[in-house]
Amino acid sequence: MATTRLTQGPCACTVTYESRHLAYITGTRIHRRRRRLSVDFVLFLTGWEAEDAAAARGDESPPPNDYYIVNDTPTIREFSVQLGIDVHVVVNPDGTANPEGYPMPLAEWIDAITGPDAALYRSNAYWLTFTGADHTVCAIEAQWVP
Repeated sequence: MATTRLTQGPCACTVTYESRHLAYITGTRIHRRRRRLSVDFVLFLTGWEAEDAAAARGDESPPPNDYYIVNDTPTIREFSVQLGIDVHVVVNPDGTANPEGYPMPLAEWIDAITGPDAALYRSNAYWLTFTGADHTVCAIEAQWVP
């Protein structure tokens, strides 16, 4: 099983075959005829882990809504994306929230994260599922936060 160490420190994670990690999408491009995503991995903490992390950073503890997102390592990484997948999004095209979410074809989502309303879609963190030795993104699901 191939593994790749992504970061050092509190936001360290290892991408393995069929692993899942939360990240913000920072960009996308075509490289060697493959769609690639630029991502910034983060930690999504709940419960006592969220409380401890918030307190350690001088933020409100316990954090509102019992979650806390940590990004101590803002290194950008790039991964290929499997074509033909749907992206589960939690924002409507008019900017309103959609907690249940809905599937959006990858090509439409790429247009959304690069178009005039990109901030609406990029403000959400996405759970990325990786597969294969080359760590291709095979699933993308937005994390709903109140």
